[in-house]
Amino acid sequence: MLCCKSTTKQDSEEGDPAEGSKTLGPPRAAWSAGSSRSTEFYLGCPEGITDEAISRLDIQISNMDRTPQFLWWWRVDTPNFRKKVCMCCEDNLVDCNRKWLKFLNIKGPNPFSYVRFSSTEFAGFGCYLECLSRSKWRFSEVKAILWLAAKGVIALVRGAMLKKLKSITRRQDLPPKALLQRKKALLASCDPDENHFFGPSYHVERILAMSYGWHSKEHPDPTGSILRSLQQLPGITDPTTHCDSRVFLFWDFASLHQHPRTEEESACFKKGLASLGMLYGNSSFRVQFLRYTEVANLPQVTNTAGYHERGWTNFESRLAAARTGGRMEGIHMTKQIGEIPANFATFPLAPKEFAKMMEEKDADGDFIVKFTNGKEDRKVVVQLYEDFLLDTCTKREDMAIRDIDMSSIQRCQQVAEFYIWLGKHNKNVTYIGLDNCSLTVDGFTILRRAMTAAFPHLRILSLYTNPELVRKSRSELGIELHGFKSPGPGDPDWFYCYYEELILTPDSLHSGGKRVKWCFRELNDIVRKID
Repeated sequence: MLCCKSTTKQDSEEGDPAEGSKTLGPPRAAWSAGSSRSTEFYLGCPEGITDEAISRLDIQISNMDRTPQFLWWWRVDTPNFRKKVCMCCEDNLVDCNRKWLKFLNIKGPNPFSYVRFSSTEFAGFGCYLECLSRSKWRFSEVKAILWLAAKGVIALVRGAMLKKLKSITRRQDLPPKALLQRKKALLASCDPDENHFFGPSYHVERILAMSYGWHSKEHPDPTGSILRSLQQLPGITDPTTHCDSRVFLFWDFASLHQHPRTEEESACFKKGLASLGMLYGNSSFRVQFLRYTEVANLPQVTNTAGYHERGWTNFESRLAAARTGGRMEGIHMTKQIGEIPANFATFPLAPKEFAKMMEEKDADGDFIVKFTNGKEDRKVVVQLYEDFLLDTCTKREDMAIRDIDMSSIQRCQQVAEFYIWLGKHNKNVTYIGLDNCSLTVDGFTILRRAMTAAFPHLRILSLYTNPELVRKSRSELGIELHGFKSPGPGDPDWFYCYYEELILTPDSLHSGGKRVKWCFRELNDIVRKID
């Protein structure tokens, strides 16, 4: 276990044990990195909870179709409660929960939140959340992010405090009240309507993961222009929305430990860096991707490269595009401040193609995609990107790319390379979506060949709003769907895979302005019913 602690006002607010109280695990190291205050974080697990035990529960969680819900007990003497054993650490649930509270230095009067997998299988809150943050569900659950905040690995800036800040400082120098307290982060990890862990529930409405370029090597926002733009963004600091106190921001400078860092802070920083996929690639509707592209034309701004020319922002945007296969991109999961070039696309690339893009140079021998820290960050980003794809895309049965202009043959070739790479790691893809991509017949032919070779179990292909293709029959396009069945009402696939919706027909199928119900599954039978 690595930890970092100092006595601050935040500590007393969060209810740390009194001096001299007995705690689990190795002694906590006090430190001061020359800053006005210190931060507190805890890596690892309490004594008696091994990685092997965590892995056992991880397997249990990963094999589930959905994550279980938190339950709670009002009193410790509730009949049979002490007989319930955590399947991870094998302690009874009360002892398991208290062990985690002591490890995290958080006091809770009623440590009785737990998770039930079946009538005989249970887990304490800490063991479950630790396993959740390592399982496949960490990319789709906001609880995984809140658990990182509860352990102090990352810090989340309170939206309500942004309007009060005059400038942004590194995490170690921010006042405690500007950040989400660890105790409240733990409280919010439990389902709001069912949580009685610390008394009244604490609800997190939204977490914004900001992607932007640093304006100088020494400071990301030397002019304060980024902060001022955030302060004017509706829904974050606007009191009329009544949600600013429940909106939190991941801003790398304020959320991760910055230079100079102690040895313990460096370990925490590396853990936070490895967890970026959980933030930028999280598919929970409570996590939004905030893309900031403006660059102020001021003397203090020494790094003037555009958003599309930066390595970290390219990496973050592609994680966001891949989080749900692109299905929700541009609807409610992304906020935009500033403009980006029309030719900037964020569809997923094969790791080899992404590495090639990172290494591409112009006629003068300079890198086209730039990094503030140069060669070191370039290697880190390439590895993080490949790790993210291996952790997410290789475990899914659906892959959708939507609202991206793919009329060029080059982009179709890049997506085809991604399909071929994905097929080597995942043979279970049954759904491909290419909606509203301006596909041509020639471009689709390239993709079809890749799909045929990569996905032997492909059943569903969605090509909605590709005018050049919807005029063609399935046989004309050379499409083969293996094991195809046309879903209907009452069939689970009717909603989950098919998702029928009312839309206006294109000109080629317009029928007096009437609305039609479409079946996107079988291209040679597009119109199912005219109202």
